[in-house]
Amino acid sequence: MEITTNVHDLTVIFPAKRWCPETRITTSFTPMGSNLYRLDEGFLCGPISFGDVIETLPTDQKGVVLFCRRVKRAGLRRKCYIIPHNLVGKPRFAELMKEIERLGGFAAVDFKGLFLVYLPKACNLDVGHELDDIAGISTWKRHVLNMQTRLKRRLHQHWRARPE
Repeated sequence: MEITTNVHDLTVIFPAKRWCPETRITTSFTPMGSNLYRLDEGFLCGPISFGDVIETLPTDQKGVVLFCRRVKRAGLRRKCYIIPHNLVGKPRFAELMKEIERLGGFAAVDFKGLFLVYLPKACNLDVGHELDDIAGISTWKRHVLNMQTRLKRRLHQHWRARPE
């Protein structure tokens, strides 16, 4: 498939199915020709993901199309991180964002602390480690924090499982 024109903001209508009502998203898509569009944004949840190619039908409204089917999945893995809002302003965070894009992925920060990352499955970039490094959390400290979390979880499970 060859890209025919630049990125457009489109509203895609997803028809109602079983228990899901009709939904709409308005975001950036790249036209691929023949009513095909590639999603250029990432979402935490939804019927399509960053990089997916969809087939649509035109409507009588300008910039509004009706979703038919997903033609091709992007094949990316999605991870989500909760980060301190001050991390976003650090220069190394900007470098991480550029590296993710260079690797063919997508990253966005929503709500000043929800970091959503899409990366190719074959990519071995450890985003969690990079975030810890930017925040100044050493590998040893992260290991201790993970051990504390696991210990608390096990203690909680132990106390819940006790007969009264």
